[in-house]
Amino acid sequence: MLPRRILVATDGSEPAKAAEGFAAGVANAMGQGEVVVATVVRHRDIPTVRGQVDVPIPPEEIEAANAVLDEAVERLRAAITSEGVSIRSSLIEAHSLALGIIEAAHEGGECSLIVMGNRGHGGLASLVMGSVSTQVLHGAHCPVVVVKD
Repeated sequence: MLPRRILVATDGSEPAKAAEGFAAGVANAMGQGEVVVATVVRHRDIPTVRGQVDVPIPPEEIEAANAVLDEAVERLRAAITSEGVSIRSSLIEAHSLALGIIEAAHEGGECSLIVMGNRGHGGLASLVMGSVSTQVLHGAHCPVVVVKD
């Protein structure tokens, strides 16, 4: 069974671009369906004596994430030749990169494939909590393809 909706997670890194290329290949093979290009901006919490306070995402981070999405959509538009495939972008705000990707895929229950790179801009957090791709592999309801760069 071919996927109807592919969610490709991107952060603009080289592995994410490789994932975009893989998703484009699958979309071309499908001939129809939807590719959702998603990037996650993280909410930050500040611990206080009375709990945690959610810090708003700075506007420049939102702008940077939208720029990453715009560039990814353009790369996919150039790579997807099938007229039956639609492409849209999704800016996800979440406390966790992996959770944001998983929740976006679960939204509507229609995502049938998640595609992502094996490494991104995870930094120190991925050393402490494990890689984002590993967390998505374990939490997703649908198949996950992790593309090595």
